[in-house]
Amino acid sequence: MAAESSSNRIVIAGLARQCENCAKHLPDFHPSKVKCDSCLPKDTILRRCRNCKKPFYCTRECQRANWPKHKMTCYRIEDDPNRTFSDAVMERSRAFDKWCKRNDPHIIRAGVSAMEVRNNRAKLDTHVFIVYIDTVKHPPSAGATTPTYTHTIRKAVCEELSHVHAKYDRFFASRTSSGFDVVEQSLATRPGTMRTLVIDDGLPISLGLYTMPTEIRSFSLYESDWLALLISSVTS
Repeated sequence: MAAESSSNRIVIAGLARQCENCAKHLPDFHPSKVKCDSCLPKDTILRRCRNCKKPFYCTRECQRANWPKHKMTCYRIEDDPNRTFSDAVMERSRAFDKWCKRNDPHIIRAGVSAMEVRNNRAKLDTHVFIVYIDTVKHPPSAGATTPTYTHTIRKAVCEELSHVHAKYDRFFASRTSSGFDVVEQSLATRPGTMRTLVIDDGLPISLGLYTMPTEIRSFSLYESDWLALLISSVTS
């Protein structure tokens, strides 16, 4: 991908890499390396939720303050009483999570162009950027004991938020919260967040959905060939 010019730069704060409660982040998060008012001291260590390993927090106080919201979606798959997943399924799930984390900057960048938020920021509140991937399992290499997986993008689309809720709310409903609340909290933890969802539909729903809620602070980016750029940029 060509380097960004100053007029074609997106400054984002990926919620997966900043404090879930106060939205502060490390200074080297910015592509331009320019500090902002929300930058933490450079020696700050962002720590994940010990239970689900998903959100980050800069302090214990922030983690406690965010718990009333986070508890709706926080659970360990290994402790799920309904778990019936084989070791092979769990291996594929872990590979899927690693692929999503490794490629989330490329996916987020494509989503900004796909949703055309430069001209219609209101779309952040009504649509979800969805990336569907295909996964291929390969036998262990020489000397290894576990298989490897390659991932390719099958398609990427913008879908109305109401359609996503209609598809997944019932599945995530529980005695403690409605399915709508769980899906919404996972997709977007605060107003103005771009909702991004990566799907491996070869996995059970509880394992094959990866959300990337991202707060867009300033942007002027639009790439008409965003899908081709995304496919060429991601690693397998």
